[in-house]
Amino acid sequence: MSLNQGMDSFDLDLGLTFEDSQFMDSQVFENEANEITEEPGTSCEDMEVECEGKTDKVHYELEQSVQKLASVNKDYDAAMKYRRQLDDMAVQVKQAVLLREAMEKCASDRKESLPLDAKLKVYPTSDGPIVIFCEIRNYTQYNLDEWGFTFTFQSCDKSTENEVKRKSTYSVNQKLISAGKTSKSKLYIADYHQFPAMVHVCAVKTFNFLNDDLHVVRIQLDPIILTRWDLFTLDNPLIDVSEGKISRTVLYDEKLEVLALRLHDKAVYLLCQKETTPEALLRFIFDANPVVLSTHDGSNSISGFVQIDRHGGTSSVTLTIQRRMKDLTVLLQGRNIQELKDFRADLQLKILLAFSRIRRRPIDGIENPINTENLDTMFATTMSNFV
Repeated sequence: MSLNQGMDSFDLDLGLTFEDSQFMDSQVFENEANEITEEPGTSCEDMEVECEGKTDKVHYELEQSVQKLASVNKDYDAAMKYRRQLDDMAVQVKQAVLLREAMEKCASDRKESLPLDAKLKVYPTSDGPIVIFCEIRNYTQYNLDEWGFTFTFQSCDKSTENEVKRKSTYSVNQKLISAGKTSKSKLYIADYHQFPAMVHVCAVKTFNFLNDDLHVVRIQLDPIILTRWDLFTLDNPLIDVSEGKISRTVLYDEKLEVLALRLHDKAVYLLCQKETTPEALLRFIFDANPVVLSTHDGSNSISGFVQIDRHGGTSSVTLTIQRRMKDLTVLLQGRNIQELKDFRADLQLKILLAFSRIRRRPIDGIENPINTENLDTMFATTMSNFV
């Protein structure tokens, strides 16, 4: 039996023709569609409202997610910033520890690799405070960031009974001292009676650890002696740059006084970086290359003025260094014997402090030659080691 005959017999059994079955299928589809479209509460407007509600919900959830992500990113950035700060602080703490360890070595061990060095240059004025230029040299291989430096002036003058009045401290903050660079600043000292003075230089670094716990690291640098020789100027009297007037000069009797100070060649050799010439000794005294007058006998002489009060008063002095066998003799010549004694005492202080550095002692063991009462005895004892 063929397929058509089979279909015909199937339709005949149901009593329906093929066309009737197609008509009934279309009616079923129409009824189902009508049932869907005619359900209560499911109009097009209601569906649009429902879709808008779902869209708003999605937008809200998306906005919440964006805010949470932004908060997470903010917390991450803050954590990374804090981590960088901790890393930088750790590096600076390590640098401070290494720096203090190096500076606490004996002076002879620090000679070739001095981490930090301070120099002071005094510029007296005709009226007003003394101007001191400070130079801090960073010989390390790393930068010094946000360090401060204190300069404590301790007068060697024992005539002042109150110990507090003999001390004054000045501070300088440095934003950055790069590796191998020098930082310069100024100090203004009003009291002339502080000379001679021992200057204690200290490097200070503050660390702010967790819970705002502050820690301060202090590193002592080599002490510096400032004497009346640091107020020395050449033959021209001091000039007030601001007003263009020449300061007055203190005059004394025409009679000249002379005082001598003898140094053995061995002592000069240590003081002057293995040199024993009069020129080298002059460089040591003035921390520079002064303009000197050489004579036929091989001596070197320099003349100038030393300011003795804040009103521009000066005292004339001539310093001559002569070669005598294995010694160098320093001759001081001036009109006032008491001032010459002060100049000689200041020179002795400078030499004693230099020898304290040369000895194998750490910084905190460097002698502070501030006992001027026994200065001659201390100097004679030191020089006897070279005879």
